[in-house]
Amino acid sequence: MLFSEKRVPAILIAVFVGLSAGAAFGQKKDSPIRGFLIVEPFETRVEFLLEAAAVVDALELPKGENLDAGVVRELLQKKMKQLSGTKFSVTTDAGPLAHELTRVDFVKPDPVLGIAVDDREQIPLAEAKIGLVFAAKIPAPPETVELKWDFFTDEIQEATVEFGSPGKWSARIVTPSKNTVMWQNSDNELVTPTLENVPAPNSRKPLNLPWSLIISVIGFGFVIAIAFAKKGAPAWAGIGLIVCIAAAVVLRKAPRIPLPNPFSKPELVSADAAESVTYALLRNVYKAFEYRSESDVYDALDKSVAGNLLEKIYLEIQASLQLENQGGARVRVYNVDLRKCDPTEQTATAGFIADCNWITAGTVTHWGHTHERTNRYDAVLTVDPVGNVWKLSDLKLVNEERIDQQSKKNSE
Repeated sequence: MLFSEKRVPAILIAVFVGLSAGAAFGQKKDSPIRGFLIVEPFETRVEFLLEAAAVVDALELPKGENLDAGVVRELLQKKMKQLSGTKFSVTTDAGPLAHELTRVDFVKPDPVLGIAVDDREQIPLAEAKIGLVFAAKIPAPPETVELKWDFFTDEIQEATVEFGSPGKWSARIVTPSKNTVMWQNSDNELVTPTLENVPAPNSRKPLNLPWSLIISVIGFGFVIAIAFAKKGAPAWAGIGLIVCIAAAVVLRKAPRIPLPNPFSKPELVSADAAESVTYALLRNVYKAFEYRSESDVYDALDKSVAGNLLEKIYLEIQASLQLENQGGARVRVYNVDLRKCDPTEQTATAGFIADCNWITAGTVTHWGHTHERTNRYDAVLTVDPVGNVWKLSDLKLVNEERIDQQSKKNSE
């Protein structure tokens, strides 16, 4: 026999150990120090994902088997502000950027979200992962972004850095001697968001007057005015009157002249027109939140929302775009699907009130994962003409429902 009974168990153990070792070798283990450079149209972010046990000495964390999350978070809030410019630096084609610390969280793996905030008060050191976020606002999508990485420890002399814009990612291993990564805006991957064209409001129905009537009125008015002024019309006034009558006869079939009619009401909005207007306005409302400065968001919203509704829209949309279990990261909406827009009545300014239902789809990229977020909304929208443009003048939210929330690792 090729194998004796005594040798079979030993061989099986050897095979099992070999397969286990091979599987372990095939699995990629994340570096204890990971960095992420995320480029969006109006913001760049540098994020850290650190295994606490590997950076205890480097970050001067309290030592022990467990970490007090509140104490460590407060400590890191103070210490990490100096990382920008010392442990990393970012330069675009427009010049260097100053990144500010915006978030410090303990995070943990999540089977659905990939990464979620770890809200335990006491966290075992061996399990603790620290998530840091630094952000810098930019006025327009950059052409190039260069990240210089200098965060290493005496024991850890390499780090994994992933970089890119949502949907297109690269990863590099950086070391103290080779510590620069470069992102390029190839094929106009990032562009400045542009607002949708909103159909113009219906105008008042004009007075379509014939040329013959206009000339006759002008002629008679001229003669009467002269007669009153001089207490008797001169001889040439009659000739002028005859000329006006002749011109009116000649021009009786000429195209009519549309003139403003202050007595007519604006035309009613059709159901199709109401849907087109509502869709464009909703798209523009969500595009306003591409900006990262509050003042820029308000300026963009002002083009689609009436002044008395601006703050309400800002607060409600801002809240709906937050990922609570991701430390407050904000979703970028890339699609709005208007499922229903049923006008129910006309407003006093010839606008309309409509029962609406729409779905938004968006993503947020955070700590190496891109999260998909889909929401459904039911609301009653009021749209009115303001000057020569349509604007949302009221919004009554009836229902908001989160349909789905998924995550995928960017490096996959």
